[in-house]
Amino acid sequence: MTSRHCLLHRILDVIDALERCFESVRDFCAITSEGLVHVRVKDEVKSEHAVGLYLVGKRYAERAHLAESRQVTVDELSAELGIPTGTVGYALKCLRDKRVIERVREGGGVAHFIPDRRIESFVGEVKAKLNEDRG
Repeated sequence: MTSRHCLLHRILDVIDALERCFESVRDFCAITSEGLVHVRVKDEVKSEHAVGLYLVGKRYAERAHLAESRQVTVDELSAELGIPTGTVGYALKCLRDKRVIERVREGGGVAHFIPDRRIESFVGEVKAKLNEDRG
């Protein structure tokens, strides 16, 4: 298999994963025309899941060309979710420790994102937890 062929398969896998999760993500998040994410279920889930869902929503915003990047800072997460920065920082640490998200250096600061390959399993985890809690 050529490297070009492998790249095409990886791109298609990403598109398929985003499409497979779309209905669930739509139930959990709304994306503004400015590329910000409103997590509809943030009061029903742990901070860790709310932060992760925001990162998932940001990936969809980037894909729709509503956001320039999928990378999110602690300040954006805190402001948009209404969660104290300390709580956001702890949620990000938990998600990093579980290898759900990744951290990148951005200028003088740090940003986080959820890799496409992890979106489907994370959304499935949140969906199962919500169903269990609502059940």
